[in-house]
Amino acid sequence: MLIIIFTQKANFAFVDMEKIKSNYYDYKDAVNQLRQFQVDIERTLDSLKREIDSLKNILSEQRIFLTSEGIYTLQRKIDQKETEYQNIAKSIYDQISQKYQQLVGPYISRIYSVIDSIAKRNNYDLVINKNNNEFILYFNSNNDITDVVLTELNKSYGALAGPSIKYIGVFAFSLTTKTSKLKDISNKMVDIIESEIRKFPNIAVVSTEQTANVYNKDDPKLDGILKAVSILKLDAFIWGNLDIKENTIYFKIAIYSKDGKEIYSRSDRSSDKEEEWSKMIGAYIKDIMNKYRESLGQ
Repeated sequence: MLIIIFTQKANFAFVDMEKIKSNYYDYKDAVNQLRQFQVDIERTLDSLKREIDSLKNILSEQRIFLTSEGIYTLQRKIDQKETEYQNIAKSIYDQISQKYQQLVGPYISRIYSVIDSIAKRNNYDLVINKNNNEFILYFNSNNDITDVVLTELNKSYGALAGPSIKYIGVFAFSLTTKTSKLKDISNKMVDIIESEIRKFPNIAVVSTEQTANVYNKDDPKLDGILKAVSILKLDAFIWGNLDIKENTIYFKIAIYSKDGKEIYSRSDRSSDKEEEWSKMIGAYIKDIMNKYRESLGQ
């Protein structure tokens, strides 16, 4: 709790920092660049995480058939991959932190510099961020300088606004038959889908691995996925169902809006041979993404 005591009349002003960050164009551009950098740099981490999960599934399902030496060898490989994952994750975190300072930091400084300049020009004794102060029970809107600050920040913004970037996540398939073979197929399908989506302009693939525990990757349900969508701030997401009977796989792939409304989907079946189903998945995701872009007017 912040307590302020003045011995004489003070001149106050208020700013809405959330509004400033949402409407300061250079800052928003920098944040989008940072987010795209994070998406690109985390691809290696996502691939390694799926490899670790696959090895753990193999160990779990085949443990009773393995010798002690075989279990030790597989567990050692898992431990090595997890150590590699942790090292890469730390490196990525450091790179993102540095990129934040490089891209976003200057605009944060610019915000405070403009507020400082306006405060001195108007002889304000105190400028308060009304978003973060519980003790503010009332303020006069005439003392709100948020729009003045935004005008100053944006007056030199000369970039032409192009099509906005849409952020899409691909979630693990819901598996009717839970086997290591089907999990492996599901992981490979996710990789193909992400690869195809990256070919589309103004579309960015956001990793969903960081929310695997939120939506329960091993048994995903829509409610859990929507929580992950909110955390990741996605515009849309890809999700599907997958089953296998004998040597035939049955699948459905759909794109949903961020509130869980299905926009478009494709369903089919294929043999379990990767060279067959991978081509179908690639073709269907192109069709799905084209329909999604049509819905956006792109």
